[in-house]
Parts: sequence; structure tokens; C-alpha cells
Amino acid sequence: MKKIVNILVVLLVLVTCAWSQENTEKITRLINFEVHKDTWNKVSYELLEAGRRQHYSNLIIAEAVKYPNNFFEKIGLNMIVIVKNLKFDNVYRASVPDNYSRILFIGIRNDYTDYYLRHVFHHELNHYVEFYIWKDYRYDWDKWRALFNGKGGGGELAYQGGEDGNAMVYNPNLAGFLNSYSTLGQEEDRSEIMAFFLTDSEKDLFIEKAKKDNIFYQKAVLLFTFYKEKLNFNLLNDFLLSVNQ
Repeated sequence: MKKIVNILVVLLVLVTCAWSQENTEKITRLINFEVHKDTWNKVSYELLEAGRRQHYSNLIIAEAVKYPNNFFEKIGLNMIVIVKNLKFDNVYRASVPDNYSRILFIGIRNDYTDYYLRHVFHHELNHYVEFYIWKDYRYDWDKWRALFNGKGGGGELAYQGGEDGNAMVYNPNLAGFLNSYSTLGQEEDRSEIMAFFLTDSEKDLFIEKAKKDNIFYQKAVLLFTFYKEKLNFNLLNDFLLSVNQ
């Protein structure tokens, strides 16, 4: 019996490794560094130097493999375009999701840290996911509305009069929210939840918040249940295990 169990464990490991390798290869094929038009003709950027491409390709792959196999096919994302000095409507952005063109633009800037780009990838991917499901980048979800008491106005408010460098900084004293950026709209609140939970260096802060803040805990359960039911991405079990330790 013990021998059979050991064989099954080995087979499971081999299958898991095969799935992981397949997922990595799929994501690698998504990454592109060439010029591509956006839907609105408002995105501008420069090509990233060849010598810097492998580093950022590896960075995005490391974050993207956290998602299930076939996740990107399911949401219709065909390309992750990594560029330099990305702007939308002449305002610097670290990323721009374009569901119509099935592209997620990622922008490198000299003052952007690797940690920040990891965070941004998950944040903007949630915007892409929401549009895939609701056909709206600013969907008013009634269940979320019951938990949301932010000021709204949209994420662009953080760029008025120059970038607010503190907007995405974790604030443990902000009831119901991870940071001030989360208060700018339901969509930003949800996107920051995904970004904090999936960025390794921020996950402990996320769990700390959920243990102390009941409204935030309810939001996390609601969003992770949504991802599990709609996209077969089971973050819920991991979250519940972590928060109840």
C-alpha cells in the first residue's frame, strides 16, 4: 500500500511539473516587445532596449505563472507588450489594459522598481479580467457597493497634478482599504486586493489586514469566491488557510 501511495505521489509531481512547464511556455509566447496599436489611439511608448528585455520578460513570467493553466486563453488575452515610457493620453502609466485589441501593455520606466511592476501586473490584469466578464472597466457591482465607502472618481485622480507616490503605499489604519488608491473606485479596490495578495512581498501585509479588518475580510472572500466561480482560480482556500493560522 505504501509503495502504491509513493508511486501516486511521484506521478502527481510529474503531472504538476508538466502542467507548470506548459503554462510557462504559453506565457512566454504571449510576451512581445514590438509596436502595436491600441484601440483608442491614445497609447504611446518607446521600444525597450534589447539588453533589458530578458530581465522584464522573466519578471512578468514569474508573476503570470501564478495563474491557472489556460487562464489567459479564457480571458482572451493574446499579448503582453512590454515597452518603455508608456503613456495613455500623454500621462505616464505603468500599464494599460486593452481588451478590444486583446493586449496588456506594460511600461518600464527608470524609476519603476521591479517590485512595483510585479504589483502593477496583477492590478491591471484584474482590470482586464473585469472587462472580460462585465464589459466594463468600472463595473458597479451591487455586492461590492454594500462594502465600499470610498470617495470614487477613478484611478486617474492619483495622477492629477503629478503622480501621487504614496497612493499605493499600504496603510494599516485605513478601514476597509489597503491604501488610498483603493478608495478611488470599486475597480481600483478590487485590483489592489488582487495585486497585494499575489505579490509575494505584500501578501503578509494583506493577511495582517484581513485578520484585523472585518470589512476588508469580507471583500477578500467576495472577490476570491468570484474568481473561483467565474475563472476557476482558487485563491479562496489559500486565503482562508492563511488568515486562520
